[in-house]
Amino acid sequence: LSILLAEDNDINQLLAVRFLEKAGHKVKVALNGKDAVDLYKKENFEIILMDTHMPVIDGFKATEIIRELESTKEHATPLIAVTAHKGNNDKNKALAFGFDGYITKPIDVDELMNLIESFRS
Repeated sequence: LSILLAEDNDINQLLAVRFLEKAGHKVKVALNGKDAVDLYKKENFEIILMDTHMPVIDGFKATEIIRELESTKEHATPLIAVTAHKGNNDKNKALAFGFDGYITKPIDVDELMNLIESFRS
């Protein structure tokens, strides 16, 4: 799959890119929410992994912008919230903002791969 990873932490980026590419996916990295929106406008991604807390524009606002841009498209790109916050309220907030999935850091690789597989078309 073509995956957009929006993550501002260098170590998290490196690890995520490594295991996603090892699984055969193509990954583009955005360093903040603004970069994620800009990349989304230029390229077609099959999955977006979005850190919810980033500089410039956070993941919630970036998701809101992407969902607005998608309003004229036939289908929405699956967006997965990636966060260090583990509470049910955080998950509910992410889903209410338009995320399709939710995963917490540190990322469990098997859990992420299963989540990504659940969105394959």
